[in-house]
Amino acid sequence: MQNSPHTTPGIRYTDEAKRFDPSAQVIYRDYTQGVLPPYPDGVFIQYSRCLVGQSVPQLLPNGFPDPACVPTAVNPGGNHTLPAVEVSAKAKEWTPAVSANYKFTDDVMGYASYSRGFKNGGFSQRIFPAEQVTPSFTPEFVTSYEIGLKTELFDRRLRLNVALFQSDYSDIQIVVNEGIAPKVRNGGKGRIKGFEIEGQAAPTDWLRIDYGLGYLDAKYRSVDPSAFPVNLDSKFAFVPKWTTTVAANVTAFDNEKGKLTIRGDWYYQSSTFKDAVNSPQLFQSAYSVFGANASYTLPGDHFTVTAGVTNLTDKRYIQGGYVDLNVGGVAEATYSRPREWFLKVGYTY
Repeated sequence: MQNSPHTTPGIRYTDEAKRFDPSAQVIYRDYTQGVLPPYPDGVFIQYSRCLVGQSVPQLLPNGFPDPACVPTAVNPGGNHTLPAVEVSAKAKEWTPAVSANYKFTDDVMGYASYSRGFKNGGFSQRIFPAEQVTPSFTPEFVTSYEIGLKTELFDRRLRLNVALFQSDYSDIQIVVNEGIAPKVRNGGKGRIKGFEIEGQAAPTDWLRIDYGLGYLDAKYRSVDPSAFPVNLDSKFAFVPKWTTTVAANVTAFDNEKGKLTIRGDWYYQSSTFKDAVNSPQLFQSAYSVFGANASYTLPGDHFTVTAGVTNLTDKRYIQGGYVDLNVGGVAEATYSRPREWFLKVGYTY
């Protein structure tokens, strides 16, 4: 029996403000002090006096500001890297959403949804050397579309859910380096589209299989020049093309002696970059992660003891990092946790 469609509209209004006070961001020690005369306090403090103080610097033959530059009201002490004036980023946005679903049968439902969202702008806060104006970035917007099916088949022994989606981004907030400091820029427009399949299968009473498959196609549609070296051919950071997960849960026994469940799982992710500029030092090739555990529930269903292992093959993969080859030749990466064994005891009231 077919059912009538159900529609759920909605809208959200957001009035958000972020404030940043750079007055605590100062040069405490200038390692060029006394090294490059005529700058007895150091060349970086000299820069801050001229640039942050917004005096008109007279450049000497060596390219540095004239030591005659002095602190002003926005640069007390002469060592602030940004004007010591609070700045704010405000956003007032309406973000609508609507979803509709239709039950074709008791076991098959189709749905479609539309939504719009945003995240507010803000300020780059790690600044060095000094700048006259606090660098800012504007809100990022996304418009998302999704259609899909949710099903329970074969007397509910198979759950299969399928979704197709597309997200259109504008004013994408990305991080690029300028000198030795990272800055957030509004990089342009992009689109992520793909599909997801997930569900469960219970072919027998003692076996349950959880599964999932995801595909993402992420591309820039336009790139602002301020986002250089990001370009139209750059890959989105942290967006793998393929992801797969499979887990098997086996009930070894469930009787008056208690319940023993054994689980094994596998996760796969295709290659991806860990920064917007696609630094080769932060490229993570495709990898798999395996895990396993066993849980024993005592008679009475109150106590459960679980022992297991995560990252069974001790795979080390990059989770994030930072690269600055222009100044200092620094490349840092944060890696995954190693193989870990665990033992847990739980009590249910």
